[in-house]
Order: sequence, then C-alpha cells, then structure tokens
Amino acid sequence: MHGIAKRISFIILGLILILTSTGCSTTASAPRAEQGVLDLRNWDFANSGIILLDGEWDFYWNRLLNYSDFKENEENNFVLVPETWDNYVMNQTELSGKGFATYRLRVQTNLAKGTLLALRLKTVSSAYQIFIDDTYLIGAGTVSTDGKGEKGVYHPQSGIFPVPNKEFDIIIQVSNFHYARGGLWDSLSLGQAEQIQNYENMLVGRETFLIGVLIIIALFYMAIFFLIRELKYTLYFSLLAFSAAISVDTVGEFLLFHSSIPFRCVISIWYGATGWLTFFLLMFMHELFPSGFSRIASRIYLCIMIVFQTIYIFVNPVYYTKFAFVSNLSECIAILVVCIIILIGARKGYKNWQLNIISISFLLFGYLHDILYLTNSIDSPMKEIFYWSSLVALMIQMITQAQRIKTYFDSKASAEMMLLQAQIKPHFLYNTINTIISVSRFDGERARDLLIDFGQYLRKSFDFKSSEQLVTLEHEIELAKAYIAIEKARFGNRLDVDFHIKGDIYNLKVPILVLQPIIENAIIHGVLPKAEGGTVDIQISREGKTLFFSVKDNGVGMDKAKLENILAGNTNHIGLSNIDSRLRRLYKQGIEMTSKEDEGTEIKWCTYI
Repeated sequence: MHGIAKRISFIILGLILILTSTGCSTTASAPRAEQGVLDLRNWDFANSGIILLDGEWDFYWNRLLNYSDFKENEENNFVLVPETWDNYVMNQTELSGKGFATYRLRVQTNLAKGTLLALRLKTVSSAYQIFIDDTYLIGAGTVSTDGKGEKGVYHPQSGIFPVPNKEFDIIIQVSNFHYARGGLWDSLSLGQAEQIQNYENMLVGRETFLIGVLIIIALFYMAIFFLIRELKYTLYFSLLAFSAAISVDTVGEFLLFHSSIPFRCVISIWYGATGWLTFFLLMFMHELFPSGFSRIASRIYLCIMIVFQTIYIFVNPVYYTKFAFVSNLSECIAILVVCIIILIGARKGYKNWQLNIISISFLLFGYLHDILYLTNSIDSPMKEIFYWSSLVALMIQMITQAQRIKTYFDSKASAEMMLLQAQIKPHFLYNTINTIISVSRFDGERARDLLIDFGQYLRKSFDFKSSEQLVTLEHEIELAKAYIAIEKARFGNRLDVDFHIKGDIYNLKVPILVLQPIIENAIIHGVLPKAEGGTVDIQISREGKTLFFSVKDNGVGMDKAKLENILAGNTNHIGLSNIDSRLRRLYKQGIEMTSKEDEGTEIKWCTYI
C-alpha cells in the first residue's frame, strides 16, 4: 500500500510540475527591457509566442503622467519590473509602500500598423490604468494621489489593441494606499490577441480544475463526516480543502468572487484563508495522531488565528500587511509542528505516518517556494506552486484516508461479528450442558455424540478472524447442523429440520454467520412456541453466479407490523436486522421475509459468487 501510494504521489507531482510550467514562458534568449526600451524587432510572436515584459522600465515617482507629458519629462529613472516599489531606492532613499507613480516602457517592433496585440496583467497593488501611447487600454480601481480618492480592486484582465506604430509606449499609472507594498509586482505578458486569449483560457481552465477538485474533496469529506460523526478528522480535512479553494481564488483568476469586491476584503479573505488552511491542517493531524503535544499546539494556534482574523477584519491592510512575515512565520512554524506531531505518532506506532510526512513535505516546499518567489527572492519558471503542492498533499491524504475508512468499516464488521458471537446466550449453553448431562444418565454414546456436536458448534462459532466477511458454504452448513443436533436432542420429535442442497456448491464463499442465526431464529421464534412443534425446511441452490437461500418454517408466524419491526431492529430479533444490513452492504440487497400468523415464516436471500 505504501509503495503504491508513494509512486502515485510522485506521478501526481510530475503532472503538477507540467501544469505549473505550462503557459506563458519564454526562452533564456528572450529580449528584456533595458533602460526603458524593449527591442522586439527580431521577435516572432507567431513562432516564439508570448513574451514577458520584464526588465528596466522608466519610473516616475509621485507623478501621474500621460503620453504627451513625456516630451518634457525624460528623467531616465530606471527600475526593475516585476518588483514592489518599496524595494526601489531614489536619491539614496528607499521609497514608501504608499504612494503613486507612472511606469513607461517603449516597445520597438517590425509589426505593421494596426496589427492586433494583447497585453495581460494579473494584478497591481492597489489600482492602475494602462495606456498604449495616448489610448486607454485597461484598468482596475481608481488611481489617485491620495488614499481618499483611490479605490483598490483586484481584477486580473487583458486588453487587445492595434499597434499604433512600429514603436509605441506602454504607460501604466499606479497608486497604492491600501497595501503595505505597491507597484508592478507581477510580470506583464504581451502577445498576439489569440495567444493571450488562449493563455487566459488556459489559466482559467487550470484554476477551475483546481478549485473544482478542492471543492469536490471538501463536499465529499463533509458528507462523510455528517454520515459518520465518529470520523471527526474528515471534518477538518473538508475545511482544509475548502480553505485551499478560497486561497487559490483570491490570488488567482477570481472565479468564486466578483471583481467589485473591495480590495480590503480581498486581502482579508486571502490572508485569513491561508491562516485557517494551516490551522485545519494542524487539527487534521491532531485527529490522526492525537497526543498531549498536538492538543496544546492546536489550542495555541487557534488563539493565534483568532487574533490574526480579528486584525484582518478590523485593521486596514496597509498596516497589517507590513508585518506579513509574522503570519508567514507562524504558518511555517505550524507546518513544522505538524511534522513533529506526525513523528510523535510514528513513535507511538500509528500507521501511515510516512505518507503524511511526504504530503507535508510537498506542502512545505510549495509554501516556502511561493514566499521566496512572491518576494522576488528567486526567479522560478514554475511561478506560484503552493496551491498545486497543496493538491498533491490532499491527494496523498485521500489515499491514507481511504485506508483509514476501510479500517473503520473493518472494525465495524468485527463488532458485528462479536455481536453475533455474543448471541450464543448463556441460557443456551446451560441448557445444552444440562441436556448432555441428562442424556448421559441413560445413553452414554448419545451424550458423547452431543458433546462432539457441541464442540463443533463452539469451534465453528469462533473459528474465524474478527474481520473475516466470507467463508465456505460448507463451514456455514457444519455450524448450522451442529446447532440443530443439539436442539433436536433437547426437543426431540417437536423439531424436524430438512436440508435440500442442490449441486456441488460447498466450496463457494458466502457471508459468515448468516445461515445458522436465521435457522436459530426459525426454531426459537417460529417452531418451538407452537405446542406440537414443527418443521424447518432449508433450500440452497445455484443459478449461474447466484446462490439462493430459503429458510422456511411452519411455526406460529407473525403479523405485518411485527415483521417490519424485526427488520428495523426494534425487537429482540437483533440478529436479523444485523444480517440484513450486512447483506445490503455486500450485495445491495438484504433478506426478504414473508409470514402469516399460524402458518409460518419464510426468509429468503441471495449471494453472488
């Protein structure tokens, strides 16, 4: 199981790497902007594809300039894009996160005037508007020179424009008064209109797939929790997947939320979802590997998250995002704590700890990678991968949970077997022993045979593994005959049992402890309450891959209401309702009972080979 799961996890990782690297990527030889100019005269969009507009851009701090303004404003202040402007230094002074500025890039091409190109931008903090020369292209929010006039909006988008000349300017006005860091912190993509449209469709499709998988996982495990409340870890796993889906959307294509949601709310949801994702991961692992350490750690982190969430709701993001490293650090520590919880579980002998370490490793790698990438500490062709690594981790967890759910139902089956075993009631044992004692006074040979039958009955009743579901039909028949021999010794001519078994079917597998309890029910509740006793007729036959069973008695019978109560488990016939539920789980159909008062009862069922 572990070997297969590990291979599956690495296959999944390979697919994720392919998905994360698909789309807008350029070769190492792709031109970069230098001193505010990007030379694309040798760039063939048709063959080389989309290009990222990374490199040195003209930058004008605390000035919102238009195309006509640049005739008189050639300051040649060049900055790297993508980057947040709080990392820029001008006049030996680091810029503030809050402020406004204009970016300009001159693009040189050999394209004919009117050729359609498209520009795509994921997001800017907090508002922007883009111009091609003096023509407005796209924007998000309201750009302003102060916080009161600015409206921040998160809205990934693209715009199509005709090339005005072989050489044109891309001008971007940006303002930020709602976040700790501002500026062009993500790459812009330029390509043919169809290429950008296909790229955008790919991004939306990829994210739709990821969010869809996460939501399906969340709903599936939430349903399991509501059906089986004992499996509390499924609740936290569901909430973990749901938090991941929200986090993906708030930093992605914004599929679940409308673009008109205020920027402040987007940041609050983004930060909160990431934090709660980590908390639910911690709680999930606490349920899988409970210990004193995991209990204390989960309570401490819950208090931390309540404090963080209160800040996210009531404090302006421009303040708390300055200290994003604090929440990032707490989340990293929480993931490391999860690893410690797993290792403690391994020491205690809990199963599947290796797979959990593998899944958390994926999660931690993706998280650290994205922190370094988003802070521009590394340049990665995979871009953001945390949410894809989260998907890998969740899929590995689904493998381990499938094993846990199987173990759960095996334990339930074991409990049902123990319940059936417990139905060997003390008074039956006492009566059997008294019968053997009584017979031994006048027929020692008969008493010896009864002891053999009694020993056979006990051995067959207990001679199976607690989780075993199927045994041979021969095993079931021998158990039933041993029981019948004892009852016939007790009740003599009042009891008659006939077996009718058609064909050589003794080695076929059937559910354990079904036949004998039903025969016992027919004898105790059908035949013996009748003064003169009666007969139990047992029919077993095969048609194709189906075995048909019938146990019919001519005893006292019962009315319809009592029949329904028996199947519902509302009487002392607990064994029948137990058998019915087991058969339904195995074969999607249970026992069929018909009965008439003073005429008898028949119970039918079938099994499949």
